[in-house]
Amino acid sequence: ASLAALIGFNIHDFLDGLAIGAGVLTNERLGVVVFLAVLVHEVPAGFVLATIMRAAGHSRGVALLAGASIGLITLVGILVPFLVGDLSPTTSSIFLALAAGSFIYIAATDLIPAAMGRESRAVFLLVPLGFGAFYVSDLLIAKLI
Repeated sequence: ASLAALIGFNIHDFLDGLAIGAGVLTNERLGVVVFLAVLVHEVPAGFVLATIMRAAGHSRGVALLAGASIGLITLVGILVPFLVGDLSPTTSSIFLALAAGSFIYIAATDLIPAAMGRESRAVFLLVPLGFGAFYVSDLLIAKLI
């Protein structure tokens, strides 16, 4: 299970990196918004992965490396669109669609059902609050860039 989590997190975070890189190349504002969205969930994801590794009996060092791996693979993903060179709108759209699809999949299969399964429905309000925070951050970034 810990190996599956490590592989799954790294695939997801590679796609996050592709989205950041493609976003920056497509539009600075889009790149900043995607970067902030990824940053907000990367830090907790690193802790989650490290916790999974520790629960599976791995050492602290292995858990630390596993958590750090998702940050490193994100950086690799960011570089790929820049290494491709002249990124066509089609290629950029593919990179952004892959990342958006992984976000939607995780939200639909994990986050929303987990929020609905809580005793308090107040947790479910965090989902639209997240959308609102995304929208407000986009407006603020538009004023700055």
